Amino acid sequence: MKITVYSSRGCTRCRTLKRWLRRNKVPFLTENLDETEVMASLVMRNVFVLATPAIEMGDRVFLSDQIFDKNNRLNQEIKRLLKLTKKEREPEQ
Repeated sequence: MKITVYSSRGCTRCRTLKRWLRRNKVPFLTENLDETEVMASLVMRNVFVLATPAIEMGDRVFLSDQIFDKNNRLNQEIKRLLKLTKKEREPEQ
């Protein structure tokens, strides 16, 4: 499953999320929401991102308040989904 992180310049939560993904060897693409075309493509799909980051996994988009808990830590459910996605990509041994 393809993972896309939608981020913006100067976004602390974006850096935190991408750092966690790299550390856990979860492959992902990055799209910059500061670019009009990127935001427009989401809006055309009825996805409205008011705060970054956002993550797209398959046909689901998770917004910032779904990714982070009230203490600004990665939500456990998001971690679980991202790790499952990583396992889907790993070759069977």
